Amino acid sequence: MVMRADGSGSAAPLAIYPTGIDLSGFIIFDPATGESVSGNGYTIKPAISTPSGGMQPMDLSGDSTNQYTGFYRVLSVRLVSGLTNEMTASDYINVQTRPEVGAKYLELMVDGHAFPNQDLLVPPFTDTNSVTFQYVDTAGLSNGGPYTLQVEGGWYIPSEANSSSGNELADSQPVTIYVTNEISYPDWSGDAGDGWASFDLQSAHPDVNWEIDIYNYYDYFNWYYGYTNSIYPIHIATGSTTNGLIDYQWNLTDDGGNVRTNLANDPAFISFTFTSWTGNGGLTGQAVQANGIHPAGGSGGSASRANPIIQNDNWPTEGGHWVVAYQDMYRCMYDNGGVMQSMLNGWLGLASASGNSVFYQSPTGGTNAQTFPIRYNDYTNNAFIDTNANYTIGELNDIELFNLMLHDPRARNFYGFGHGTKDRIFGLDLAEANLTTMHRYRFVWMDGCNTANGDWDRFFHIKGPGIFSLAYYTAHHKRPALFVGHTQEIPYATLNANTHNGVTYDGTIPSSVPYFRSNFVFYWQLENGTFSTSLDYAKNNTPAVVPPMRYSSGPLNGTVYNFGDYIQEVGYDQLKWNDYNGYNDVPW
Repeated sequence: MVMRADGSGSAAPLAIYPTGIDLSGFIIFDPATGESVSGNGYTIKPAISTPSGGMQPMDLSGDSTNQYTGFYRVLSVRLVSGLTNEMTASDYINVQTRPEVGAKYLELMVDGHAFPNQDLLVPPFTDTNSVTFQYVDTAGLSNGGPYTLQVEGGWYIPSEANSSSGNELADSQPVTIYVTNEISYPDWSGDAGDGWASFDLQSAHPDVNWEIDIYNYYDYFNWYYGYTNSIYPIHIATGSTTNGLIDYQWNLTDDGGNVRTNLANDPAFISFTFTSWTGNGGLTGQAVQANGIHPAGGSGGSASRANPIIQNDNWPTEGGHWVVAYQDMYRCMYDNGGVMQSMLNGWLGLASASGNSVFYQSPTGGTNAQTFPIRYNDYTNNAFIDTNANYTIGELNDIELFNLMLHDPRARNFYGFGHGTKDRIFGLDLAEANLTTMHRYRFVWMDGCNTANGDWDRFFHIKGPGIFSLAYYTAHHKRPALFVGHTQEIPYATLNANTHNGVTYDGTIPSSVPYFRSNFVFYWQLENGTFSTSLDYAKNNTPAVVPPMRYSSGPLNGTVYNFGDYIQEVGYDQLKWNDYNGYNDVPW
């Protein structure tokens, strides 16, 4: 059965929909089981007639010996309760969902992004009918809406060819909500680095006095669990605002004059915000009617709110280290002269020039983990599929090592080349990577498809969207940082089968593909240009591919690709290759 996702109209049998109908905006469901999937990205295709000679198995490709039967597993996520369409939510809410069999995690999403400050639900699930996202804090969103909430589930279903390619996602039916809170923090940064912490909050009443009480992490939880009878803030900040914005920068010095940068004693900070106002607090008549949370009279009022935890973070004393990795996803393409490998080695040279050791691991054989390259085995050409029994285990070990390297507290810069999506890079799933708390990075270029479309910038604590000036970072006592990704499926080869030295390749990597990146490295490092000027240099000094490369999938399928197209930057685009990477190298 099919029905509109917004709940309007009646359900109808899927079979009556004609060929070519776009199912985006619809929900497809089985009324017998209640299982459903989103129709986004699907159309009704023509029926396939049975070929002469009887039924045939489906092949991976015309010349492939890997054959798959035509059976499919339907993945689904269902909301159970906690949300109703068009509801207005305040403070904390609970969201119940059903953990379908085999889900490796469940994640709460808002408008296609991870819900702010919300943990995943992971197995084992004690109740197979219902699990709950508890204390979902709606104050992480700005007042208003509408917001679209969904639960996303992730499954691991390996293919026969590649064990690391089997990450699959499914979303629940969408629910629209509106949000209203007296105190909110949609711009919360969540980390304290270089001796400063930012408290960015919004008050629904413009004219308020505010107070922020900050507690030591251990003191607070000793009191919370009853080990001590009293607790006192280590720092109290006060102020006022006439526009509702509360922007406080704390230098991590407590009210006794002690600097709180020792991670062993202060790994994180617990804080609370209080506001109070007289009269109507500056509210206009329209704002007073905002879902009934504000008093219509002029008697004044007050509000309080627990803030998200702030992680303490010290920049490495020797400066930020680099992680450099790539995925072995292009060996099925002919790389004349090995220029692709030379480009990647050039990134290693740039990273090494910072003076610190670089996190990467070249191959050591067997099931030992490696990241330069991360193994990859999902090819349509059987000539490139490795049948070594250790290869599959090695792939998984590579991804785990890669994740560990990214989370090393010394690592603050990353360049990687490989397959990507908004949810995954080099086989590493974004949601699973977030199970371990990430620290802030200075520079990240995720050189893979669609890497700018998800939450990877937030994962590295370089929160967008948009470009920020040096003055912004100076005023907020934050080290300038830059995240770079792609917003489309970027081509890296031309698909023309060719044979060299007895090996038939699926296509060819034009030399301009690595030259574009090598030109960027040359100008960024050796000429000490800014990221923006170095990118322009690479665009203008890389020979065009003749005949041109074209997008082979996605919304741009068939159109010409130009180097540098659809690169998206978040943060400080004037960053130079080693600026602000030293311990004391900050702009204030």
